[in-house]
Amino acid sequence: MAKINFKKQGLLNLNEKQINRVELDENKKEIEIPLFLDEVVMGNLTKEDPTCTPTERFNRFVLAEKIKKADGEVDLTVDELGVIKKVVGEHPNPLIVGRIWNFIESEIGKKAEK
Repeated sequence: MAKINFKKQGLLNLNEKQINRVELDENKKEIEIPLFLDEVVMGNLTKEDPTCTPTERFNRFVLAEKIKKADGEVDLTVDELGVIKKVVGEHPNPLIVGRIWNFIESEIGKKAEK
């Protein structure tokens, strides 16, 4: 098991600047909100994938819920980390893949040093 807090790290561009998403506030005014790795991971886990079996789809949904419900660190098995890396690795944007894979490896490395 590995404990990882995807909510603590924002998604950074190559210049180490925070990437934001745009939403509308109650007055329909655009506001920028920091995009965190948990949102990116959950988005990748819940994306449409016609090649998945029904069981794989359900397991991805359960994993996305587990990350969403975590108040900080979430306990993830080696298999769950493998699913996250596989699904994120299919993303067409190398920045997304690189940031998330590096974050996971970094977090696992920090835990191993303790």
